[in-house]
Amino acid sequence: MKDIKPIEPIKEPESTQEELKEREIETEANAEQLRVYDLTKPGMPIKYLITRSKSMNEQVVTVPQYYEVVEDGKVIGYQRWGDTKTITEYKEVAQELVILGQRERNK
Repeated sequence: MKDIKPIEPIKEPESTQEELKEREIETEANAEQLRVYDLTKPGMPIKYLITRSKSMNEQVVTVPQYYEVVEDGKVIGYQRWGDTKTITEYKEVAQELVILGQRERNK
């Protein structure tokens, strides 16, 4: 009879500094999240999200990265492909939509 080894639990990836800060900010009484959309684009993709706290004077800015979804040579939407997160002081943000490239629909 062979020794049966227990199955190791899958380890969750470690949280980044930005993810930890975001969770810390979310516990503040004055925490807020702003979502900024590009209303001029098909599907209204999110330009950026801000999770912030005025009392902490900090915010985490999440900038999604997209591929344009193209059908018959026309952009019909956006496929979110990843994010970048940055910790900054509490302030206003101006961020353009981040497009990585194009993908043909159903291909």
